[in-house]
Amino acid sequence: MFSFQMDHYFTFPVRVLCSDTGDLLKEWKDNAQGLFNLPSTNKKRNLVFEFDNSQSTMRGVTLNFEIHITLDPSYSVRADKVDPIESKVQELYGKMQGLRTLQKALRYKQKEHRTTVEATKERVLWWSIMQVVGFAVAAGSQLWLLQSLLEKRHSL
Repeated sequence: MFSFQMDHYFTFPVRVLCSDTGDLLKEWKDNAQGLFNLPSTNKKRNLVFEFDNSQSTMRGVTLNFEIHITLDPSYSVRADKVDPIESKVQELYGKMQGLRTLQKALRYKQKEHRTTVEATKERVLWWSIMQVVGFAVAAGSQLWLLQSLLEKRHSL
């Protein structure tokens, strides 16, 4: 199983290729996340995972990906010979993998949201400080102007 999550503001193409045959197994163009399950076989496979980040020279991009290898008993046993409990376990495993991928996507989005909130909080703090400084300067200059207008001028 191959899964990935990217920054949704800037996505780049991701492809899974079989290096032996050159076949394109799966491609994502405008998706910030993806999941690809490849059934097990009794032969060795060489897979290539391509992340085309040629357009990301201007900005940093965060990409999280994982590759899990698990044995699939269904490739060596016919479906009618598999025990019902084992088939239920396989079904449960598939659902758990889906939940795990969803949990990772949510965790990634929460991390991104937390980063945005912290950056916004810092900008609001600086904006508030600048407003207070601006208010103090404006109040001081108004007092100085008022004093200079109301003060009696003595001339000889």
